Amino acid sequence: MMYAYLMGLMLAAVLVINFQLSRENKRMKAMFHFDDKELVEEAKKLLPTNHPTAVVLALRENHFPLGMAEAKDAVNEAAKQLNTEISAENNSKR
Repeated sequence: MMYAYLMGLMLAAVLVINFQLSRENKRMKAMFHFDDKELVEEAKKLLPTNHPTAVVLALRENHFPLGMAEAKDAVNEAAKQLNTEISAENNSKR
């Protein structure tokens, strides 16, 4: 009986600690803001030679607390800009 009480107490303590750490993590991520234009430019440099997934991982490594969604948005925007530039270039050749 005593062990069940201690296990419940330990579980409650772990849940409280997990909650506090997740709140602290959110606060820390909110402190960092990245320039979207800079991220898109870096993604445009990396995209011609790398797979988009590798570019997302490279952006997250170079800009540490950058989230997956922000990196993916930057890569998608860079791909869109590159495709627009390529199609404009092809249209001008015709």
